[in-house]
Amino acid sequence: MIIQGRYLITRDGARIGDERFRFRGHLIESEVELSWPSPHRRRLHIALDTARSVNEIEIELLEAGETTRGRYRIDRSAATLRALVQPPAGASIERVVPFGEEPELVFPSPLSSFLSVGRLHLWPGERRDVPAVVVQVPTLLPELNRVRFQRLPDVELLSPQAGTLVLADYLAEPLEGPALETRFQSNLLGLPLRMRLRTPDAVGEYVLVE
Repeated sequence: MIIQGRYLITRDGARIGDERFRFRGHLIESEVELSWPSPHRRRLHIALDTARSVNEIEIELLEAGETTRGRYRIDRSAATLRALVQPPAGASIERVVPFGEEPELVFPSPLSSFLSVGRLHLWPGERRDVPAVVVQVPTLLPELNRVRFQRLPDVELLSPQAGTLVLADYLAEPLEGPALETRFQSNLLGLPLRMRLRTPDAVGEYVLVE
């Protein structure tokens, strides 16, 4: 299993940052540095249960000397997600949203896709519409939506280090709100090696380089 790695992040082909991550047992930590749309940094701390489902996520966004923090705790037995967001100024914002066995928690990282495909276990050609709680950036507030996950036919990738790899190919799209197409190719563990985010305005890409 990959213990740590780094994604190179581009926007319309120009480098805008990196995401470094590491796995520590049932914890995943990530740090993102981006120069677009303005220089900022994001930190992720993800706690998993034994089935690789998310128990809790903490997100910290640092921009222009100000910090926004979000904590999202999932209780599937109670079918709720409790979010607590601390903006740079003013009172904390607390929200409780429905969250049973089906929903996915979506946040800005390939690690979000890694966790979703590990839970969904889609076969090639299968697609599934699932409820989702999407973490908005930069507010870090949760927003309810539905996301369609589709597994396309597997693809082959020639790697100088490992030879020919067979990768699972996925497409994810929100069913409401602005158009956003996320397509990613994952290894046998479900970790995306390449992820492309297409909007009407630009194409972003994450490529695993370490």
